Amino acid sequence: MAEKYGGKLLSAPEEVINGNSLLKWECKSGHVFEILGVRVKAGKWCKICYYENKRSNVLIKYKKWASKRGITLLTSSVTDSLVKAKLAWKCQYGHEWQSTVHNMKIKKVCSQCREDEVNKKHLLEVKKIANTKGGECVSTTYLNNHTHLEFRCKNNHTFFANANNIKSGWWCKKCSRAPNVTIEVFQELAKSKGGELISTQFINRDKLMEWKCKEGHTFQLAGRSVKRNNKWCPVCTDGKKIKIRPSGHKVSYTIADMQLLADKHNGFCLSKVYKGSFYNWQWQCESGHIWEARAAKIKMGSWCKICRYKENAIARRLPLSDVKYLISEQGGKLLSTESTYFLNFPQIKIRCAIGHEWETNIKYIKYGSWCPVCHYETISKKTRLPFSHYQKLVKDKGGKILSEEVEYENSRSTITIKCKKGHVFNKICSLLQEGKWCLECG
Repeated sequence: MAEKYGGKLLSAPEEVINGNSLLKWECKSGHVFEILGVRVKAGKWCKICYYENKRSNVLIKYKKWASKRGITLLTSSVTDSLVKAKLAWKCQYGHEWQSTVHNMKIKKVCSQCREDEVNKKHLLEVKKIANTKGGECVSTTYLNNHTHLEFRCKNNHTFFANANNIKSGWWCKKCSRAPNVTIEVFQELAKSKGGELISTQFINRDKLMEWKCKEGHTFQLAGRSVKRNNKWCPVCTDGKKIKIRPSGHKVSYTIADMQLLADKHNGFCLSKVYKGSFYNWQWQCESGHIWEARAAKIKMGSWCKICRYKENAIARRLPLSDVKYLISEQGGKLLSTESTYFLNFPQIKIRCAIGHEWETNIKYIKYGSWCPVCHYETISKKTRLPFSHYQKLVKDKGGKILSEEVEYENSRSTITIKCKKGHVFNKICSLLQEGKWCLECG
């Protein structure tokens, strides 16, 4: 039977008892395996050869499938499962990559070719945008939206930009720059307003320059503010119509209008010069508090924050009788008088049943908090180690405590100790607990 498959039987003759005997065989490829004689008789043979032949047949099938799509399967043999194995492929343009059969059936094309196709579309789109601006895209390759490409504008300026910038409307910097502005432009601008430009040097439109209005007032403004924002003498502006933006709407107001807004709250508008719609005006309430805020906020009803806080605090204030009741439940006494309670609310002064006095916020008493000294003493008693504990610590080191037990209160108490060498020293109990000892002994 073995000769039929080009192999041989390795088991000794005495091992062959019947057809159900498990025998050792060798195939023509040199694979050694064990199988029942009856299974060989039924046509079964080397499993390794069987799966290799099966994988080879499947590979041939995949090669035919790939060739129809212009792809070459480079892998000639596979030892693992074909489902999980990454096979080598090559497209008609020479791109090589590795991928499973499952992924190839989904993608069906070379991933590099697909990426190149997408990049070509993006490059074509960028070239069209450049053409609409009268320029051109010089670059011939496209990697991604963030890689810089070379462009040339209609004025023959060469520059670099990424695709994202071009798609969002960005173009040649040199062409987009405004023509150079000279000092003569601002001198003419000042004359048109009846004034003059005092500065003789012009750096750029954002630097402050000195001006003089027709009334003789001198002031400093940037050239951009005068040319683009139409700003001029702040002294002459005082008392004239100005524009602010309450709730996003343009409304004209004067300095007098600002004072009327303050009068509604029995206060004052202290500002005298208008500096812009986003300028913080200075205000004063009837209690004398001074602060800064935009006119739009005052028009919407906003006023002194300090006064508002006090009003809210008074509204939340407990009656004095309720405060006394809360304190008496704890066995304490309210030391704050009626006048100091209303003046210093929410701070109050209390004395506990033991006689400790302290100041606290009324809300802490409402939430159950009480005397901090009593609280500390209670915690200390719970965590306090007995005096005998420290006596044992000292004795274990060969020393002796010279202090009396009545001198010990808690871990922060200082006790006098004599070490085994006769050195007398003082030590805090907590340090003794940490292992500290006689400094002279080291």
